[in-house]
Amino acid sequence: MTTIEPATGIWDPSALERIVVVQAGLTSSSTANDVAPGALREADRLAHEFAAAGLVASEPTITYTSPEVVEQQPDAAQLVLALDEGHRERRDEDDPNDNATITVAERGITISAADTTGLFRGGRALLQTLNANGGVSHGSYELGQSSPTRSVHLDVARKRYSVETIEQLLLQMSWLGLNELELHFSENEGWAIASDAHPEIVSDDAYTKAEIRELIAYAADLHIRITPSLDMPGHLDHVFEKYPEWQLRATDGSPVFGALNISDPQAREFAFELIDEYAELFEPGPWNLGADEFVDFADYSEVAVLSEYARANIGADANASDALTEFVNEADARLQQHGYSVRVWSDGMLKGSSVALNPEIAVAYWTTRPADVAGIDEFAVNGNPLLNVNDEYLYFVLGERVGYRYPTGEEILSDWDAGVFPGGQLAGGDAEVTGGMFAVWSDIPEALDDAELLARLRLPLAAMAWKLTISDELPGWDEFQQLVEETGEPIAVPLSADGSRAQGEWPVESSPSPTTNEPDAPGNGPGLLPWLLAVGAALVVAAFATLRRRRASG
Repeated sequence: MTTIEPATGIWDPSALERIVVVQAGLTSSSTANDVAPGALREADRLAHEFAAAGLVASEPTITYTSPEVVEQQPDAAQLVLALDEGHRERRDEDDPNDNATITVAERGITISAADTTGLFRGGRALLQTLNANGGVSHGSYELGQSSPTRSVHLDVARKRYSVETIEQLLLQMSWLGLNELELHFSENEGWAIASDAHPEIVSDDAYTKAEIRELIAYAADLHIRITPSLDMPGHLDHVFEKYPEWQLRATDGSPVFGALNISDPQAREFAFELIDEYAELFEPGPWNLGADEFVDFADYSEVAVLSEYARANIGADANASDALTEFVNEADARLQQHGYSVRVWSDGMLKGSSVALNPEIAVAYWTTRPADVAGIDEFAVNGNPLLNVNDEYLYFVLGERVGYRYPTGEEILSDWDAGVFPGGQLAGGDAEVTGGMFAVWSDIPEALDDAELLARLRLPLAAMAWKLTISDELPGWDEFQQLVEETGEPIAVPLSADGSRAQGEWPVESSPSPTTNEPDAPGNGPGLLPWLLAVGAALVVAAFATLRRRRASG
């Protein structure tokens, strides 16, 4: 975070009486329909949160107006949410999601951003600062820059988390500045989302499509995207209970666990039918195709069918790895037609000799196993963006199966960042690292119940969120835990906070409102603090230093 202006006083949240959405072009005849989609929602959300958190005696009113009108309103009773199209250009940043400026003065507070996501992040910053400090110092603050992808991967194929639990996770993620939930719904043990094309493969306790749409809408309201994780051509053993004829066979006729026979045109088309169906359910964006733990490429018996297919259809020097890469590239082309960009796990890629992995495919790099796995530098040379899912720090495997132990926030905070990959690999200048992903795998579903999981995730996710922000500020672990506690918990706000507001009922302001509060007294108080600024959702870095000074002085 950068402080632009020095602090000269303190703003007390109890002064807040109204929240004003400001947008160029609004006039006295404008209606709520003329306001940018989502802007009034952010105002409504903040009004409800300020009241629910006890920061104000009653919920602030909501209005909207033009920049010219609000300039005539030097009033400490107002919080201005300003949509500013030029904000991103002036900040010279590529990603508007973390692009906001918060200005605190005697005339009130202004959150300025290029879009509603920036307004949302600024609102999280302000609330967390007020939770921790009770007030906020006058000054101008910019949100810290964050990695574009700040993700949690949740395996729902082997454990049916309630919709309410996933919503609680999304709410906590939004508080921490995380912006993606990757929903892993296909595994060897189950298929977790209803299918119209192939209902026979669906698990008995699967989510309905209506439930998934509900989650997508809930996440979108929190400025989080839900990314599908449909793992293929491996991890499909559950499917073969219904379609054993599409399972890959070894030379002795035995089935290769979880592996789809991608040399069979019918099996291939089955896979693409599923892609087409779920592409209509989710919203275009990233898509994790998986492509991991497919076969043991060193086992001739397992890969003989694929090797024969590769030589016949790709080239005389092609091998089984080329067959996998060809499948991934073909799926990439199919998903691009639906508006998606493909992501794959790292372990099975770049092992072929005749087919190059499409360079636009992102690689979720998670392990240095098996021994011949490609290193991050090889993906960088191939042009593939990298998402850091370092299993030494970011793998939360229920039941601590196969040698994993639950990751700790302390280790993540002290030893990991987006450039630290498995096996001690450090990302060089040629690597395009898009961020990080914390992966929850439900290997032993009963090992933790939903509440226990959410409780255990809080500090590791907070630590990852902090480290995905470009910041030199690194607190000690005890101080970090205290800071997380002091910034509080998020408040769930229904889409209509009081259940009665309808679009169009917010008034437009066409004339200045009188000043009703005395100016704040000068002084040195708490800066815009929330540790979340550091993660691009609240204001941490400079504010964090302010908090430390406040504690030291008693």
